[in-house]
Amino acid sequence: MGLELAVAREEHDVDDACERVTEQDLERAVAQGVGRHGADIMDERPARGPPSPEGAHRAAILRAMPARTVLHVVPHTHWDREWYEPFEVYRFQLVKVVDRLLEVLDTDADFRHFNLDGQTAAIEDYLDVRAAVEPEVRRFVEAGRLAVGPWRILMDEFLCSPETIVRNLRQGFERAERLGGAMRLGYLPDSFGHVSQMPQLLRLAGVADACVWRGVPAAVDRAAFGWEAPDGSVVRAIYLACSYSNGASLPTTFEELMVRAKRIIEDMAPFRPGDVVLAMNGTDHRAPEAHLPALFAEANARQDEISFRIGSLSEYLADAAREELPLWRGEMRSGARANLLMGVASARTPLKQLEFAASTMLERYAEPLAAIAGTDAERILAKPWRAMVENSAHDSICGCGIDAVAEAVAARYRDAERVGELVARDALDVLGARIDASTLGEGEEGVLVFNPSPHARAGVVEVAVTTPGPPDDVSFRAPDGTTLAAQPLDVTDQVIVDMTLRGDEVARIVPSMHSRMLGPMYVNRLTIEEGRRATIRLQMGPVPIGEFDVEAAKRDVERVTAARPRSKFHVIGMGPPLCRLLVETPPIEGLGWTLLTPEAARTTPKSHATATGRTLENEHLRATVRDDGSIDLVHRGSSTTFAGTLTLRDGGDAGDEYN
Repeated sequence: MGLELAVAREEHDVDDACERVTEQDLERAVAQGVGRHGADIMDERPARGPPSPEGAHRAAILRAMPARTVLHVVPHTHWDREWYEPFEVYRFQLVKVVDRLLEVLDTDADFRHFNLDGQTAAIEDYLDVRAAVEPEVRRFVEAGRLAVGPWRILMDEFLCSPETIVRNLRQGFERAERLGGAMRLGYLPDSFGHVSQMPQLLRLAGVADACVWRGVPAAVDRAAFGWEAPDGSVVRAIYLACSYSNGASLPTTFEELMVRAKRIIEDMAPFRPGDVVLAMNGTDHRAPEAHLPALFAEANARQDEISFRIGSLSEYLADAAREELPLWRGEMRSGARANLLMGVASARTPLKQLEFAASTMLERYAEPLAAIAGTDAERILAKPWRAMVENSAHDSICGCGIDAVAEAVAARYRDAERVGELVARDALDVLGARIDASTLGEGEEGVLVFNPSPHARAGVVEVAVTTPGPPDDVSFRAPDGTTLAAQPLDVTDQVIVDMTLRGDEVARIVPSMHSRMLGPMYVNRLTIEEGRRATIRLQMGPVPIGEFDVEAAKRDVERVTAARPRSKFHVIGMGPPLCRLLVETPPIEGLGWTLLTPEAARTTPKSHATATGRTLENEHLRATVRDDGSIDLVHRGSSTTFAGTLTLRDGGDAGDEYN
């Protein structure tokens, strides 16, 4: 009969194998009865005509079983940290769920195992509230009854940076090891597709197996398959073909359990799992089903077709197929059997932009610069990196949660970028102090240009400097004497100091002035404009220019303020005009830097662009603006044309947070 069932199922598309059994299906099947060994007791009733096709299918569920199938049940919960409720609401629920879980594990030795979603974030969040029970958690982890890690959080693999995925795995392993050991399985049950390098990353971390659901293509027709990365790394992937909830909400009676178990086995049959079939007993934010050990003991005593057992995914791996597995190479982004929710790639686009800005600041600027400068920033960067990993959770970066969640995610990204920028600027200051500035003449201002790429490159940078001449007649000098072109963008006046004080208040400040330095600027000139409201005007600059008698200037200020102690004085310090320019750079070594010096000389850029009417072009590209504001872009070398680019389309959104 097992062979007949296999043939019958092959007539249907394998993608139909995981159709959901409804409550009505279960009720009808139970009403018809299931006897010992799963025999269909409908046969004991008087015949009432030929069975309906629906009845025949149900009978097949009850009768067609391979001999002694093991149903390996893994109790678990899938814990979205924030989604249709904010983090604090879910953590409140989490504490109750884990409290109950620890109680079940402590009082029932037959409840052998619980999988805490392959991530450590949930247990971390729990221990933030219940710190005193960490030894108890460690006891269950060490005993193999509670699985944590290897990830810190279940991330979206496409919408966070590759480095964030690496940090995720590193943070998860580190925390799990302190709790007694990480699960040695790349558990990815609900990611919206998988990057091609995942097998490579897992292998580098010493993990030989993965567990996946969404994204697996229709070409994969087994419960286990080989998954190969572009570099040739291969892991064995356990395929949750019927989702991570195919064994959720198991019944409480023997008869109902048998119907449900046979349906689980039948659903997985087209994927040829062998004699051991995996049932994932859990779903989103679900507490443990404490009745299972007693119910399974009863079922195992009353029949011998199905052996029910509670166990871990690691134990299931020992029974899963390993030889002659089909091989899939590369990424997995198929919606053949599970909705891939591709619309999240553009949902809440500002979150994606914030992620890119923050990850770029941390990875390309803060960390490399801090390492080169030796500023010991690892500890201060730990918090933003934890925030980056938290935000990579698939319901966070995907933007498919409520507004409150999106606001929290955005705040974490902004904070991470802010800390990264502080670290980067500090490192640049340290490096700048070490640079040989002997090529600068007296009064000259230099610009330190850093190449964040790991390879040499030239290009264009934006700088803000005080120019030695009119902005339109400025170029820059490289250390080897090469002249580099510059293009001014705008000029703004620099107001360094601007305040209004009484004369006696000014007089109290003057004695503390012991040099021409005022903050980061030099005072190059001081004038006093007397009138109804006197003005003390300071001309300031980044370098000292000419002579300046500090003591004489102080005496002049003391004289006028002493004569008018209750009068208002406007104190204003003006720096030289600040010019924002685009500057050509010479080739700079990877992670290297160079010093550029502005000079009063005009030069033609190496790559010269010309504008005629609505067309802007250089030797590579030609861009023409249409009447509607869109742009036709032509690659001159190949004559390839991209027509109507940068068109904005405005339309109604009939979707939801996922699209």
